Amino acid sequence: MSAWDNGADNAAQDVTLLADSPLYGISIAPMYRGYGKSHGTVKGLDGDTIDTNNAIKAITTYFNSHKPYPDIQEDHIYLSGTSMGGGVALNIATLRKDITSVVAISPFVGWDIVGAYDEKHRENPIWSGYLKNAISAYGDFDPNSSRYKAQSIDYRKITAPVLLVQGTDDYHIPWETVQTFYKKMKQHQQKVTFKLIIGGNHSLSNKTSVLDQVISEWYNQWDSL
Repeated sequence: MSAWDNGADNAAQDVTLLADSPLYGISIAPMYRGYGKSHGTVKGLDGDTIDTNNAIKAITTYFNSHKPYPDIQEDHIYLSGTSMGGGVALNIATLRKDITSVVAISPFVGWDIVGAYDEKHRENPIWSGYLKNAISAYGDFDPNSSRYKAQSIDYRKITAPVLLVQGTDDYHIPWETVQTFYKKMKQHQQKVTFKLIIGGNHSLSNKTSVLDQVISEWYNQWDSL
């Protein structure tokens, strides 16, 4: 899952996302439009989460109700996402207990954490700009308000193992916000791992080999999670 950050509306790109899909597995690859330079309407964390969770429910219902296809096994849902997609993956894990694992790359970790960071760093035009957009959409920043809570992640409800991967040179997601989310989960004694990649950009597209190694090593230690 990822936020679509490309000005071109090229549906053919969706096909490439399925090229490495596992045999006997089903991949859902939603694209969240309206972010960056993409066309479309921003639905926010809450709206994107609802849409994606409904897609999972629809796929599960379809395969489990059609005899020619094998049922989708319970507790075999693996979530991964980048940017807003990472936030959606984490948020879905708060709603469902059948999630096997979550890999969140450069994730948006909710406005309660991100907004607080942006407020403290108003001198940075990027972070102050994001906060201005949030205030325009949800009103004055108040992490306890219902509108901001709807755009935040209740980490305490996550039961699946979580891998958070973040780069230090990300100019869309402050790495400190992901670290804060990690610390909250850790203090709550949840199964969470945080890997900070020095020099990594947003989505870690300049550190793909390092990212692949981090994810591979994390899954290899699965039994100890």
